[in-house]
Amino acid sequence: SVPRLRVRIGSIPDYGNSAQGVLLAGVSDPSPAAKAGLQRGDLIIEVGGKKITNVYDYMYALADLYSKKPTQFVVVRDGRKLTLTIVPEQAK
Repeated sequence: SVPRLRVRIGSIPDYGNSAQGVLLAGVSDPSPAAKAGLQRGDLIIEVGGKKITNVYDYMYALADLYSKKPTQFVVVRDGRKLTLTIVPEQAK
């Protein structure tokens, strides 16, 4: 089962992707993800120190986040690793 999320960051996963990590199909604007610089095509490989290998890992990592608590996201963009800090907002 998928955990209930307390926060929102505004990422849109590509559920058909088979890469190790979570490929983004898009980012909502405005959103915490957009403000932090997350982009369509980014491959999320770590959230808050937790390795992300699939969408399930990603959902469980998001379930552990708190509103207004900055969290490090590690992504691969154009073959390079980037670390972005995202400040989640309260889910509605």
